[in-house]
Amino acid sequence: MIKLQAKQTELSFLIAEQQKISSLPVQEPPMFNGNFFDYPSFIRAFETIIEARVSDDKGRLYFLNKYTSGKANDIVKGFITLNSSNSYQRAKKLLAQRCGDPHRVSDAYKTRLRKWPQIGDGHSSDLLALSDFLIQCEEAMKSVNFLSDLDSTEFLKLVSSKLPSYSGVKWCRHAFEVKKNYGRTVTFRDIVKFVETEADLATDPVFSPDALKEERKKGPDKTKIFTHRRRPPNANSFTTSTAHSQRNNFPASESKSSSRMCPVCSKAHTLHNCDEFSRKNLEERHNLVQSAGLCFGCLGKGHYSKDCRKRSTCRKCGKPHPTVLHYDPKDDKELGNQEKIEVHEDSGSSNVSSVCRHTVGDRANVTNSMIIPVWLHHKDNPQREILVYALLDDASDTTFIKSQTLRDLGLCGPEIKLNLHTMLGKEEITVERMNDLVVKRVDKRVEVELPKTYSRTKIPHRKNQIPTPDVASKWPHLEKIIDKLHPYQSNTDVALLIGCNCPRAIKPREVILGKGDDPYAVRTLLGWGIIGPVTPYQESQDGDEEAEFATCNRIMSREIGNDAPSDLQFIPVAQSKEEITPYAVKKMFEVDFSERGPAAEALSKEERKFLTIVGKGIRHCEDGHYEMPLPLRVPNPNLPNNREVAVRRLNQLKKRFVADSKYKEDYTTFMETVIKKGFAEKVPPKCRVNEQEVWYIPHHGVYHPKKPDKIRVVFDCSAEFQSHSLNKHLLQGPDLTNHLVGVLCRFRQEPVALMCDIEAMFYQVRVSEEFRDLLRFLWWEDGDTSRPPIEFRMTVHLFGATSSPGCANFALKAAADDNEENLGCAAAEFVRRDFYVDDGLKSVASIPDAIALIEDTKELCRRGGFRLHKFTSNFKEVIEAIPVEDRAEGIQKIDMDRDALPIERALSVQWCIEKDSFQFRITLKDRPCTRRGILSTISSIYDPLGFAAPLLLNGKKILQELCRGQVDWDDEVPEAIKARWMKWRSELPALQELLVPRCYKPADFGRVARVELHHFSDASTQGYGQCSYLRLKNEKGQFHCSFVMGKARVAPLKPVTVPRLELTAAVVSVKTSAQLQQELEYEDVKEVFWTDSKVVLGYIANETRRFHIFVANRVQQIQEHSSPDQWRYVDTKSNPADHASRGLTPQGLSTSNWITGPAFLWKDEVHWSAAVSEESIKLSEDDPEVKTSASLVTTTDKQFPSLASRLEYFSDFHRAKKAVVLCLFYIRKLRERIECRTRGEDQKFPERTPQSASSSQPTPSRHITVELLQQAEMIMIKSVQEVHYEEEIKALRSTPQGSSSNTVKMSSPLLKLDPFLDANGILRVGGRLKHAELPERVKFPLILPGKNHVSHLIIKRCHEEVEHQGKGITLNEVRSRGYWLVGGSSVVSSYISKCVKCLKLRGVVKDQKMADLPPDRLEPAPPFTYCAVDYFGPWIIKDGRKELKRYGVLFTCMASRAIHLECANSMDTASFINALRRFICRRGPIRQLRSDQGSNFIGARRELKEALAELDHQRISTELLKVNCDWFSFRMNVPSASHMGGVWERQIRTVRSVMSAILHKNGCQLDDESLRTFLCEAEAIVNSRPLTVNTLSDPDFPDPLTPNHLLTLKTKVVLPPPGMFQSADLYSRKRWRRVQHLANEFWCRWRKEYLASLQQRSKWNNPRCRRYRHGEGRLPPQKLLAAGTRLSS
Repeated sequence: MIKLQAKQTELSFLIAEQQKISSLPVQEPPMFNGNFFDYPSFIRAFETIIEARVSDDKGRLYFLNKYTSGKANDIVKGFITLNSSNSYQRAKKLLAQRCGDPHRVSDAYKTRLRKWPQIGDGHSSDLLALSDFLIQCEEAMKSVNFLSDLDSTEFLKLVSSKLPSYSGVKWCRHAFEVKKNYGRTVTFRDIVKFVETEADLATDPVFSPDALKEERKKGPDKTKIFTHRRRPPNANSFTTSTAHSQRNNFPASESKSSSRMCPVCSKAHTLHNCDEFSRKNLEERHNLVQSAGLCFGCLGKGHYSKDCRKRSTCRKCGKPHPTVLHYDPKDDKELGNQEKIEVHEDSGSSNVSSVCRHTVGDRANVTNSMIIPVWLHHKDNPQREILVYALLDDASDTTFIKSQTLRDLGLCGPEIKLNLHTMLGKEEITVERMNDLVVKRVDKRVEVELPKTYSRTKIPHRKNQIPTPDVASKWPHLEKIIDKLHPYQSNTDVALLIGCNCPRAIKPREVILGKGDDPYAVRTLLGWGIIGPVTPYQESQDGDEEAEFATCNRIMSREIGNDAPSDLQFIPVAQSKEEITPYAVKKMFEVDFSERGPAAEALSKEERKFLTIVGKGIRHCEDGHYEMPLPLRVPNPNLPNNREVAVRRLNQLKKRFVADSKYKEDYTTFMETVIKKGFAEKVPPKCRVNEQEVWYIPHHGVYHPKKPDKIRVVFDCSAEFQSHSLNKHLLQGPDLTNHLVGVLCRFRQEPVALMCDIEAMFYQVRVSEEFRDLLRFLWWEDGDTSRPPIEFRMTVHLFGATSSPGCANFALKAAADDNEENLGCAAAEFVRRDFYVDDGLKSVASIPDAIALIEDTKELCRRGGFRLHKFTSNFKEVIEAIPVEDRAEGIQKIDMDRDALPIERALSVQWCIEKDSFQFRITLKDRPCTRRGILSTISSIYDPLGFAAPLLLNGKKILQELCRGQVDWDDEVPEAIKARWMKWRSELPALQELLVPRCYKPADFGRVARVELHHFSDASTQGYGQCSYLRLKNEKGQFHCSFVMGKARVAPLKPVTVPRLELTAAVVSVKTSAQLQQELEYEDVKEVFWTDSKVVLGYIANETRRFHIFVANRVQQIQEHSSPDQWRYVDTKSNPADHASRGLTPQGLSTSNWITGPAFLWKDEVHWSAAVSEESIKLSEDDPEVKTSASLVTTTDKQFPSLASRLEYFSDFHRAKKAVVLCLFYIRKLRERIECRTRGEDQKFPERTPQSASSSQPTPSRHITVELLQQAEMIMIKSVQEVHYEEEIKALRSTPQGSSSNTVKMSSPLLKLDPFLDANGILRVGGRLKHAELPERVKFPLILPGKNHVSHLIIKRCHEEVEHQGKGITLNEVRSRGYWLVGGSSVVSSYISKCVKCLKLRGVVKDQKMADLPPDRLEPAPPFTYCAVDYFGPWIIKDGRKELKRYGVLFTCMASRAIHLECANSMDTASFINALRRFICRRGPIRQLRSDQGSNFIGARRELKEALAELDHQRISTELLKVNCDWFSFRMNVPSASHMGGVWERQIRTVRSVMSAILHKNGCQLDDESLRTFLCEAEAIVNSRPLTVNTLSDPDFPDPLTPNHLLTLKTKVVLPPPGMFQSADLYSRKRWRRVQHLANEFWCRWRKEYLASLQQRSKWNNPRCRRYRHGEGRLPPQKLLAAGTRLSS
């Protein structure tokens, strides 16, 4: 157990240590650039951090390449491309030889020591730097050989000479003492120790000479004498004892003369009037004044400008400086070039001039700007880069570069005119424009492509504006970026100004702020910088040597001749060369080199026009070449004369020739070849054409990235002039190029492969004579740039024209069509189908077929003017049959018997001819570990057939995670993802070991008997993919399986279910199948589709279910290109497409079945797994992709709708009757027509006019009469009766006439009405009024059911005619009209209850739910702590013979319900305040007082309402606050809402009832005294009322609780209180305990008995509401809300 605990303790300690280590920053070796001094530390760090942790030499080589730069990287990167196991050891050894050789390192130390500059007196920082380097040399002597001679006398003298003068003398004395006292030779170690001590002393913050010097500056007052200072040179000895006396000896203005001689010409005049001095330039004048020790304020001697009180006034600008020292900005020729004026004074003093351009005045300050070091190169030549300082200036809208820097990069741009706006005004300058410049951060991990850049001879700056680690170390808040700033590079110039048109470079990513005026640090994409004053402002003191210098970079520019709007913008639109959109990234994820679908695309109108032009204009020349016109959009275009553009571009080209001789040589050779071969010609001297039909084309040269020695001149047909360019007027035409994937697939069909190329394909197609003037260009005859250029024109279609690819392909296919009959279809098909642009790839069955095909194809192309060359093949016999000059360059000089065939590029795919297999060549560029760099690396791996698709999927998943995390394009990736990326990237070189056989079938396979294509698909949450295999069977029954194509795509960012992804993968399989069917040249190919998703198989086999749109569209695509019986199930373990959905490593790719295919495809079908049953793939009922369908059953009703049901569509009884009348008209017309036909007459209906059609009124020929309306009414009632009283009608019809017995059933509702049928067959009431003298309709009313729509219409009409009266009047109106409604009373009541108008007129006002009690009624506070007040009255009293009004003021306690009554003489404010004061004096102070201002008091009079309006509420509130009481402002109660103040309203009612009884007893006339007595009696009576009545009849309970108990704490009967209590407390001599006991008892009863009784709501238990009509006495919403919060009694 003890050992186990010890082990656990040890394990915990190790875990804690590991956590500490993991929390430390990531260890990385320093970047090594080949510096000899840094090699030992670098190699030790690399071996410790990288070599000890990485076991694979390939990984070590990768990291060695990553952490080297400059010349060290040039040494290492050469081994990257070598696929050798010992590349790392060789690279490390060579690096040690070149950078770590002891001789080289020792020479570097000695050379640097010899070149160390002399250190001046007072330069403590330089002395410290020398000390640090000497210590480094001493340490190097221990590990580096050949440094022992540092102890020699030569080097000791050398180091001594570098010391300051005072330190050198001290060292000589120290060395002599060592030699004398110790008797030994002085060594290098001695001088190292001495310099270290001197440097520590010189930089000590307290005791250094510099610190003492600074302290002396603060000591003496400026008015003290100068004797303690060292005089400046040439100062006279007449100096008086004070500075003041000195100043009086010099002139105050230029008009005053001096008795001194002129220091320049020694004549008797002042320096102001010296002509010789005035002829000097400003810098010379400043230097002369400084050397003569004169004042820069008055040109006098003996004082400094900061002490000058007689400054001269400039006659030019009026500022305080001499006129001869005036500065004119026009003298500066360069942009922002502000001359630096250095003012030096001896003896530590400084004269600082205040000149016009200086804004600093006499104050010296050092500021830092955003200047950071960057690597600069051109996009086309990344190997040639230089280190420069870049000024990031967001106040400039343009990016500039120094002209010399362009020359150093070997670049030359076109010259343009530029409008430049600066602080000094507007200027038109000539600059060079340069595109595609790229800057990299110093560590080369981030790069930014610059926008359009312009050249300048100088970038305005100061060296001390560059941030350095020393500056950051002086500010505490900047200390954390010391290691992120780079030391000052003295040999590096500020050569770049990046403006706000490149926001990616200058956008702040992080800011460190300081306090107040402290400098702040900014991190951009290119690194850290410091902005602001890094030394505080201070007056110029003795010893200051800072020169005044001010810089302002505010630049706006616009190119002259640009078509952009002329009005300048302060912030122009930033244009970025490289724009990566999310759509582009998505395409990168999904395209997988599938250029086009197999279906033929319809041609556009312009494409058809192109084919028409070239088809009609093509001509076969005598020399075999084809000639065709330029396919112009519009014939004879009106073009401007753009010769000046061609001249300007040619001048730029000439400048580049001067800077790059190789470029000039290659360019000239190419152009001379073009002219010599007739591809271009001089413009004939007598060629006269319309100037509007001439166009000059600029040209430039580009090098092939894979062939650096081969240049191609491209003619810039897109160059614009006045919004015109040649390409804008040319038709592009259709894409006649074959599919790249199809060419590669056919290239793999047969064992014998051959490859060739068309020489200068575009140049073999001529341009018609009449179009050649559109192809003019300028060039020097014989390439002599010293001679003036002459005009040439192209005779062929050229590189750079948008129509050239279409014209060349059209001519090539025309050659195949024209010569197919003579040379055979094999050569013609080769040219038509197996050429991708100018590269031809073909595979044939045998060597003789290949040789014959080569001969025929060469002849076919020769007849078309094309030359085939660069032939190669995987069989040497075929190569030997080809002339040497027509072979590829790599096989022209090899020995066929000894040498192996090389690796060639077949459409950018690496084809190892010797092994006849495809492979990869991985050459990774040093891309930054950012989202942009990762995308660039993944996209650089060219894999059109998907051999490495599972491997690339892992890289795409990393990029997708960055997209999901919204990481910016140039931000560093998170560490977790970075580790995965670095691992994936380091594994990429292993992909070079993957070999894929080129030919689908192996050698000696024999004749193919059957061909099958098997397509596998799979998906997961990470991705989905597809792979296709070609399964061949020969005559012997042997099988062979080959990989054809594969795709792997990441799953979408938006979550998608796995079944949907599986279905998407199946769609990709179907599309791949369609593409391969079109491209492969096999007959009777059987196709089988495999998936491991039974859900997908169920979707495909479905015939009845309907799916949602996503699934439905994809199932439709699958079913259109395949049949369900072609789809089969495969187990996941055997499915090779599983790798495409999850990814593989390079090692896993080689060992998996991705290339070979599943094992069962190599066997006979009998060994395949059995097909799945239909039940297993049957869709489940709850599948979310299946649409749920609702079946609707429709039944037909044969019975025609009755008239009663038709009447339900009417809402008015009268309109219903009119409709029936119209039907009667129509019926009558039909009858008349039938009668006419029976009589043989032909009568037609009268035509209906538009007026009659649009009007609902009858025509005059058919007036509606009362009789017709009555007839219609009878028809309607009869129809209703037949529906509801069918049995009663049948019974009455069966009764014999004259019978008096009632035949209806006993259960019939008509039994008591004695119904009968009248002559029209309508039911009527028999009743007992037969003999009454009333109308027949009233005596025998019509019977109608109560619940019927017709009855509802009749009730509605009657109710409206009686003006919405009640039930009785409405029902009486119904019966008076001759209708008897069964159940009429209830039916009429029901209708009236739903009548909207009646609800508005006679609706009952609804009640609110009783509100909760407020807190002040529930708090057990002393009496009258929370109370309310209200007025009541008035009462009429007698005062003598006068009658006066008196008012009662009622104060009620909210908790105890006790009241206090006061008498008020009036309703004014003063009277109320007096009553309030009397109340407070008697009852004590209160905390809260409630009140209202209602006019609805019960029994209140009109005078109360008028008097309350006169109260001064502000004054009352002020008085209440004085006594610590809150005042609730009066709010008028709404009518019928007296419950808002129910507490005091109830008390007023009680008081009124008591006082009414007393007044009734004592008479109605009282005086003041009687009234006050009555009020007191009423108060006593009310306060004696019981608060609870629950126990009044119970003899066992004590007396009921009253308010007086709580007010006086007394009872009427002095008895011991009942209940459980301690007698000691009740009969205690301590009276306060008895009082406290009784008080607690009273309050307990108050809580239990009174508060509990308030729990229930006696009324208003439920909220009831109604709809009010506006203006009918309803409560407004705000009052209804307020009512719920008021008190209730």
